[in-house]
Amino acid sequence: MLERLKAYTSAAIERIKGLSPRARLFGGLALAAVVAAGLVAVLYARHVDYERVYTNLTEREIGEIAARLDAEGIPYRIAPDGRSLDVDRRRAAEVRVKLAAEGLPRTGTITYDALAKNTGMGLTDRQFSTLERKALENELARMIETGIRGVERAQVMLTLPEPSIWVAQAPGEASAAVILHLAPGVRLEPPAVAALYTLVEKSVPNLKRDNIAITDQYGTLLEPPPAGEAADAPDYARMQEVKRAIERDVEGGLARLLTPIFGPGKFVVQAFATVDFTARQSEEHLVTAPDEANRQGLVLSMEKLSETWQGEGQPPGGIAGVGTTDVPGYQATGTGRGQYERTEDRVNYELNRITRTVKEQPYALKDLAVNIALDAGALGLDPNDPRVADLTGRVRDIAANVVRSALADAGANAGDPAGRVQVVVEKFSTGAEAGGPPAAPWWQDWRGLVAAGVLLALIALLAFLLIRRRKAPAETDAPGFSAVLPPEAEAVPPLQLEETDEARIQKQLERLAREKPKDFVAVLRTWLKEDG
Repeated sequence: MLERLKAYTSAAIERIKGLSPRARLFGGLALAAVVAAGLVAVLYARHVDYERVYTNLTEREIGEIAARLDAEGIPYRIAPDGRSLDVDRRRAAEVRVKLAAEGLPRTGTITYDALAKNTGMGLTDRQFSTLERKALENELARMIETGIRGVERAQVMLTLPEPSIWVAQAPGEASAAVILHLAPGVRLEPPAVAALYTLVEKSVPNLKRDNIAITDQYGTLLEPPPAGEAADAPDYARMQEVKRAIERDVEGGLARLLTPIFGPGKFVVQAFATVDFTARQSEEHLVTAPDEANRQGLVLSMEKLSETWQGEGQPPGGIAGVGTTDVPGYQATGTGRGQYERTEDRVNYELNRITRTVKEQPYALKDLAVNIALDAGALGLDPNDPRVADLTGRVRDIAANVVRSALADAGANAGDPAGRVQVVVEKFSTGAEAGGPPAAPWWQDWRGLVAAGVLLALIALLAFLLIRRRKAPAETDAPGFSAVLPPEAEAVPPLQLEETDEARIQKQLERLAREKPKDFVAVLRTWLKEDG
């Protein structure tokens, strides 16, 4: 058997040696293509397309399911979080059905649907109450997991009061404890915490907000915000968006002013805004006169009274000096003749009464600072040149006008706007000098791919030229051939006149006789003359 294999190998080697260089090249390429196709087929056959079948499992459940899949020989993969499991997509449905028939995962949850379907006649009141409480806990946990973004898992523990048979006895109060397993990097905002407390409070009978405790997986107590504060609490993201919008407006305005002067990319503008997000509301009650010139109100009604008296005795006004507004004095005698006269004007005026409620915007620009950096290298400036100070002064004046206008529009005190502007002239550093991020790999850049393609094309061209040069065998002329053969015969490959290679000589003669019979006849005549 071994000798036969050696014989086949030797015959194959001789067969390959007898092929032309082009045939060898194409044969090698075909063999390489077959090997590559075989490798791709093997890798594709061993590749497994996974599908996730279970999530949010405990370590015990993962271990039980993994042991069962190992026994069945089903490929699986455990997720990096250790709580999810993937299996082959083609067998995902089979795995679900088989494991469900075996009761895996074993730590299932009780819901109201399961309680309604599986409740029998043999349950006592205490058993039914326990199942009902467990179902309520699971339903509440599922509602929190699906309704609040960022909550991966929730654990709920409820304590429900026992029902009382006495009318005079007040019902007990329920309590709830909730543990939230938040996703990495998630922090619940006050509105979300308030919504959680409201959901738990409204889902459990006789449950007050004071009897609810909610914590995260790290033991941090999530306190409910005071009433009304959750809705009015400032949104940090919104505050930063408003602040950044003001800064972008200032930076854009300065860039539009400086670009025609210096050109694009030769300066950097950065603005820093101080914004007051305090919401204010005031109420004013104003009273003004309709006639502002005379400061007199509008006459609604007017009444004039006139009273006169003349005669003997006491006047109708009473005894002089004893009135409520008179200075006490000697009482007059009621004798003698006298007279009395009194005039009274009664005028009712109406004034303008204005009630004004003023609510200011929840943000106001309080201060603004601007930094401008000029590229000395791109502008051809020397930072130590005294003329640079004049240039920076003019740039500072331009920026100061922008700062003054922005603060004036916001109603803030501009003060010294030039003091809020800083201008520097320095040579900008390149990305490599500044320690910037490393350059992307060449295979992620189209220019690198083009260069690699050109290099491969050059290598292929050089290989083709070398193979083509080797294809032409070295010429070995027989004695007297150049004088006998015509010029057309020189294109035919020379005969290798070696006694040890008779087969090759025979093939060359046959090809010469088939392709150029005249040249072959001339060679035969030459040989016959030499032999004669």
